Order: sequence, then structure tokens, then C-alpha cells
Amino acid sequence: MKKSIIVSILLLSTSLFSMEHKKHNMQEMNHQNHEMNNTQNVNSDIPKDVKCPVCGMFVAKYANWAATIKTDKETFYFDGVKDMMKFYFEPTKYSKDSNTKDSSIFVTDYYTLEQIDAKNAFYVVGSNVMGPMGNELIPFKDENSAKEFSKDHMGKKILKFEEITLESLPKHH
Repeated sequence: MKKSIIVSILLLSTSLFSMEHKKHNMQEMNHQNHEMNNTQNVNSDIPKDVKCPVCGMFVAKYANWAATIKTDKETFYFDGVKDMMKFYFEPTKYSKDSNTKDSSIFVTDYYTLEQIDAKNAFYVVGSNVMGPMGNELIPFKDENSAKEFSKDHMGKKILKFEEITLESLPKHH
């Protein structure tokens, strides 16, 4: 009797481990698909030679992470939301005569890879998914997608655009 209980417990724990491992592998595959699709350049209007004004990286290389700020004078391209927000809060630190207050701002939804209005997006902070510059604000067009991602990738919180401050941006690379 004791043997059959022990065998049953071992089989159950092995099955649970296998299910959790499969779930983790599926999450990892989704993240790898996001990276692999990077070569498709979903944001094909990004000039190949344009660099992020904050970090200097080539933005087209990381098109699936791309964000833009369009002012009445110029369009600025960024390799992620974090750098875009640094520019948004301190534009004159990175460019002369830049006013971001009346600009159009777009980010790339992590799941759909669509360009979405940054001011209506939901951002996951503190997840285990890294962008081109390390820790990143991960954008989503709807709150349910942000919640699902946050749960699957250990996100610490979800913010709306107006809740983001320079101090709330991820610090580590």
C-alpha cells in the first residue's frame, strides 16, 4: 500500500513538473518568435541608418521594439519605450528645439507588433523580458494583454502613459 502511494505521488509530481516545463517552453517560444520576427521589419518606414537619439543604436535593427515621436518639425525613432520616454521627459537633452508636448507618439505592441498610440497603451514594468537596452517598458494596446503578459513574465506593475515618470523608468540594462 505504501509503495503504491509513493509511486502515485512520484507520478503526479513528474506530471506536474512536465506540465510546468511545457508552459515555460511555450512562453520562451513566444518570446523567441518576437525576436525572430525582428528580421521582418514590421516598422518598414524606419530608415535603415537612423539612430536612437538617446543611446545611439540603429533602430531598424530592433524594429519590433521601435517607438516614435513625431513633432511638427521632425520624427524621432527609438529602439524601445524606455529611451523614448527619456527623450519625452527631457527632449532638449537629446535634441535642440524639440517640443514633445503636442507630438504624435507611437509604440509597438509586444504581441501584435502593431504601431499603437502610446498615450492609450498599457505598459508592463519589471518583467523578465529584456528589450534591446535591457529592462524595458513592454507596451500593449489593451489591458488584458498587459495583464496576461505580466502574469506570464513576472511583471511588477502595469502603467498607463500618464502614470510613467522619469523616475519610474527601468534603470538597469
